[in-house]
Amino acid sequence: MKKFVKILVILGIVLCLCGGIVTAAGYIGGGLQELTGKASSSIPAVQSAKAQESLTFSPNEIGRLEFRLNSENIAFRSSDDGQIHIRYVKRDDVTYTAYQEQGAASDGLGTLVFTRKDTSSSTQLFHFGIEYDDDSADVQVALPKGLSVDVFTDSGDMEFSGVAIAALSVSTVSGDVDLTNVQADDLTVGTTSGDIDLEHTTVSGETNLETTSGELDLEDCTLNGPLSISSVSGDLEGQAIVSGNVTIGTTSGDVELELSGSPAHSAGNISTTSGEMNLHGLQAQADYVVNVSTVSGDVTIRH
Repeated sequence: MKKFVKILVILGIVLCLCGGIVTAAGYIGGGLQELTGKASSSIPAVQSAKAQESLTFSPNEIGRLEFRLNSENIAFRSSDDGQIHIRYVKRDDVTYTAYQEQGAASDGLGTLVFTRKDTSSSTQLFHFGIEYDDDSADVQVALPKGLSVDVFTDSGDMEFSGVAIAALSVSTVSGDVDLTNVQADDLTVGTTSGDIDLEHTTVSGETNLETTSGELDLEDCTLNGPLSISSVSGDLEGQAIVSGNVTIGTTSGDVELELSGSPAHSAGNISTTSGEMNLHGLQAQADYVVNVSTVSGDVTIRH
C-alpha cells in the first residue's frame, strides 16, 4: 500500500512539472501572451460602490474576442477611439485575467481572452454557476468595428448596443441576450432558459437562434441570409425582413412571425403533429423557402 501511495505522489509531481513546462513554453513561444493592458477612461464606470479596474488593448494584432464568464452581466458598446476597452468591478472572490492566444488563421490575428477564476471555493457550488453570493460583477466593453466576438456565461445577461461585429457567437444557460442596433456578418445565439431579444439588428450572413425554454423576440430586423430558429417550449414572436431560407423547429412553443417586406418565399417542408399551422402570403414558387416542423406548437407566418 505504501509503495502504491509513493507511486501516486511521484506521478503527481511529474504531471505538475510537465504542466509548468508546457505553460512556460506557450508564453515563451508566443502561443499564450499574458496581457495587462493599461488604464482606460474611455467607457463610463460601472454603477457600483466597489473598486473597478479598466483595461485598454490595441486591436492591431487581435481579430477575435472571447469572454468566459459565470454570473456577470456584460454590456457591449461601440468604441469611439478604435481601441478595445474593458471595465469590470473588482471582487475578492474572483480574479479576472486577460491573455492573447496566437491565431492559426492566414491573417495571423490572435484571440484576446477575458476570463475569470474563482479564488474562494466557498462561493461556488458544483461549477454550475450557482453561487452563495449573488452579488455578481458587471463588465462593460467598448468594441471597435470588425472584430469577431464569442461570449460564454452561465447566468449572466448580455447586452449589445450599436456595435458592428464580424461574427457574433453567444452561449448562456439562463442569461438573457439583448441586441439593439447591431450589425453582424454572422449571428449565433444559444440559450437554455434565457430570453433572446433582437431589435433593429442587421445580419448579412447566417442567423442561428436556439433555445430550450426561453422566449424569442425579433423587432424590425433585417436578415440578409438564412434564418434558423430552434426551440423546445419557448415562444417566438417578431417581424423581420429575411432574404434567405427560413427554418423553424419547435416542440410545443408557439411561433408568430411577420415576414412582410421580405423577398418571396414558398412553402418547403411543413410538418406538425397536433399544432395549428397558418401560413399566409407564401408563393407557389420562389427563390427562398419556409420550412416548419412542430409537434404541438401553433405556427403563424405572414408574408
